[in-house]
Amino acid sequence: MRDIIFDSNVWVAFLNEDDPNHPEAVKIFGTHESKIICLPEYVALETATVIMLKKDKKTADLFLEMALDNENIQVLYSSKDIFLDTIQFFYRTKNKKLSFVDHSLLYFSDKYEVVTFDKDLLKLIEITK
Repeated sequence: MRDIIFDSNVWVAFLNEDDPNHPEAVKIFGTHESKIICLPEYVALETATVIMLKKDKKTADLFLEMALDNENIQVLYSSKDIFLDTIQFFYRTKNKKLSFVDHSLLYFSDKYEVVTFDKDLLKLIEITK
């Protein structure tokens, strides 16, 4: 079984009770609570920003504290290789709906199970398998 990565939309829905995907995100986290969750640096940055904008700064701070102080969460720090590989995915993909962070998840989907609510990203993950 591959390690797992949650897209920022899963983290945001989990931490924001007003998000329409909140119940599903709670279920996803419950299903994977005993697993190591990998958190790419780009996803952490995007998640903190979106939570701050959609909910509040306090919740964004709590997310970052949880990510850094939880033994079940492994932060995947970016590197030159990851950055350049993500750029290559970005160049090759014609889908304008995907963010740069989504392209990094597409890159990671080769080695990790990526859980997302983004249908466009899911389609591309399936195509690249």
